[in-house]
Amino acid sequence: MSRVYLLPRIRKFRVDAEIDRMKMEGFKPCFRHLHEDPGMFCASSGGTFDPERVESLVERIRGLARDLGCPDSGNREIFSSFDRNVTILLAEAPWLNTGEALRDDTWAYLTTMMLPDVVAWRFSGCTADRFHGGVRNMLQRLWTRGVVLDRGEDAERRWELLDRLGEDPMVQIFERSGLSNSPGLARQFAEGYLSWLDNVGKSSMENIMRDAMKILLLRNRIIDLAIQEDSVLHQEVWHAFRTAWEGHRRDELDDMKVEESRRGFLDTLMFWKN
Repeated sequence: MSRVYLLPRIRKFRVDAEIDRMKMEGFKPCFRHLHEDPGMFCASSGGTFDPERVESLVERIRGLARDLGCPDSGNREIFSSFDRNVTILLAEAPWLNTGEALRDDTWAYLTTMMLPDVVAWRFSGCTADRFHGGVRNMLQRLWTRGVVLDRGEDAERRWELLDRLGEDPMVQIFERSGLSNSPGLARQFAEGYLSWLDNVGKSSMENIMRDAMKILLLRNRIIDLAIQEDSVLHQEVWHAFRTAWEGHRRDELDDMKVEESRRGFLDTLMFWKN
């Protein structure tokens, strides 16, 4: 039986209080030692609390941010690199692969009490949802992506999904509960997106992706996709993208017919006018 390492937690009212304080005093680097924080708590039983392990992880994340210019410089390319590096760091930490990491209050503690300066650098404006646990928390969103998009240690292109999806598809997949609540479905959807992207090109994929997602979410009302095997999910995703692509092609053909009809009418009008 593998050991479960407990993670620090924080209550929501304390997150709000810390955000209010930092908005007045500044989002400064925090080198908090977990055993010195009376407001931190863990599960009362069922695992081992190892403060040094958590503090080491936090300092590695801060180190990655500093290597990329935190807190003085940052742009879309730099932030994308930071997200990628932290995603892989979190996904490759086996001690995080437990139910502890599924708790919102754990990620809220790490961002609010240990890495507020990095959050302020990564997301200007420091909206509360980047500190509170949930799909938009700075770290929780990256850990979720890493767990879902990891093809496995033995995969030849282990992180291809992470590298090629782009931020917009990531947001569409991981901020929609119908997909993100099912890691298997989310992974298959990401694989399907890349396959169709290679076939139809980036310019058409945004509409096709959104239509395919709607089809899958409707399909999920008929059968529970979350409990299906990967082979079934693969077929469901392929069918959704195929249906969305066919609908997109029909719309394009209809638009072409309308344009041809309009041009024909104008040509006829100019003929009689002349």
